[in-house]
Parts: sequence; C-alpha cells; structure tokens
Amino acid sequence: MKYAHQYLSTATNLIVAYDGTMPLSNYLKQYFAAHKKYGGKDRKHISHFCFVYYRLSSALNGLAVDETIKIGVFICNDTIEDITGLFDDNWIENWKPSITERIAFVQSIHLNFNVTTIFPLLNELSKGIDAKA
Repeated sequence: MKYAHQYLSTATNLIVAYDGTMPLSNYLKQYFAAHKKYGGKDRKHISHFCFVYYRLSSALNGLAVDETIKIGVFICNDTIEDITGLFDDNWIENWKPSITERIAFVQSIHLNFNVTTIFPLLNELSKGIDAKA
C-alpha cells in the first residue's frame, strides 16, 4: 500500500477527534464529504484503519492510537501485501495466514494483549454460536 503511513496518520487524527456523539460510520462519511481530496480507495483504507482500532482498543489498553491501529491492521488483514509499509521486517516475517498465529505473535510482544476483552459479552451469545470460533 503506497500511502499506508498517510492513511495511518489520517485515521489516528480522526480517532483522536472523534467524540462518539454520532455513529463512527456517519462521522467518517461527514469527514470525507468535507474533505474531497480522498478517493474511494483512500476512504476505504482509512475507514478500515479506524474500525480495526475500535475492534481491538479494549484488548490493547494503554497503547498509543497509531500503535493500536497497526496491531489491529496486522491481525485483521487477510493478506500482508497491502500493509507491508507499516511494519518492520520482524512483523512481516511473523505474519501468518492463521489469525491465531498472528494473535500469538502480538501476545508475545504485547503481554497485556487480552483476547477475551475483544468481545466481553460471551454470556450474551445465542446457544448455537461457538465463542471460540
């Protein structure tokens, strides 16, 4: 991804400025309407960066916004090709197709990464849903 660092910077600024008074999707739509310089792919990547931050921020408590986004992108992306510009060689070498292996790598670096806090409402799941899947 050619502009990965710019996407990371924009997503970080958006998250810092976001106050939660409206849904994130509406906030992003409003931001992109006011800033016409972003094309469709730019909007897609920046939005993805924002959403992975909120998916994993509770599991990575205390980390900087940009670091949380990077870890979220590392875990949530299905391929490494798009995100190689964000990571050093150690991270690239440890990216695996299995999300379980990627999570284990992150846990080896960030010992406070707690997967159970990603979705803490396990008792609210329907009976047919496998919580470990």
